[in-house]
Amino acid sequence: MRFAVVKDELDMMLRHPDVVDRPDLPILFVANKIAAPDACGASIMAGALKLHEQIEQDRPWRLASTDAVATPDQPVDDGLADAMEWLTELVKLTRRR
Repeated sequence: MRFAVVKDELDMMLRHPDVVDRPDLPILFVANKIAAPDACGASIMAGALKLHEQIEQDRPWRLASTDAVATPDQPVDDGLADAMEWLTELVKLTRRR
């Protein structure tokens, strides 16, 4: 995993005027292939990217784990559907404001 590259991109995004000026805009992180043998868990990802320190406390964000490939031992884990529903609801709320 290239956490340093992702962290640099996240830092740049969080400094962008369109994001800085809109603390109500939610951010969704999607961790795909979570069932891969070399995958790390969501808490490790959040720690490596310093999400709890980087993102302002009043900004809604979520880290969704998903794996779109089913195996005999592991059914499809579609955490993405729940995450997109979360994001959709928050975007609707920000539009009403």
